[in-house]
Amino acid sequence: METYLIFLRGVNVSGKNIIKMADLKEKLSESYSDVRTYIQSGNIVLETDETRTALQSSVRRLIKHAFGHDVDVFVFQPKSLEVVLNGNPFPSDLPGNKTFVTFLDGDPRAEHIKAFKEIDLAPEEYVLDGRTLYFHLPEGMANAKLTTNFIEKKLQVRATGRNLNTLQKMLSLVKK
Repeated sequence: METYLIFLRGVNVSGKNIIKMADLKEKLSESYSDVRTYIQSGNIVLETDETRTALQSSVRRLIKHAFGHDVDVFVFQPKSLEVVLNGNPFPSDLPGNKTFVTFLDGDPRAEHIKAFKEIDLAPEEYVLDGRTLYFHLPEGMANAKLTTNFIEKKLQVRATGRNLNTLQKMLSLVKK
């Protein structure tokens, strides 16, 4: 059995794609082992013999069938999430609720990256590393320019993001 961390995109945000995590946990527990969820934004840890790719498809189908929502599903093994966290280019003393990691579902095209770099986002700052976008929002998320929708539109990819506090909590659920 492998342990996986799953991040759903756009669940329980602004009254859209509402899924109670207790209901999702119950539904997932019918097919997977040791299912755990964290807060209401679609963070899941579970165990399965499925491959990462198969799990991604299975969870997406399950959510569509059981809850009627077609949401993007991002699946990671704990070690790959640790690599992402260890690759954080921002100082470790920055608040974890103001430093974010956004996962992209593909590599952005060069022309989209070039256009993205030309946008003035100050005081927000970011580092794009392949399919991972790290960013720091000194003024917090409430009025941020670097939102998931903005990132998706400008880089022409699907994405989901979490702050460092959430990612660290998810890893702690694996290490229980």
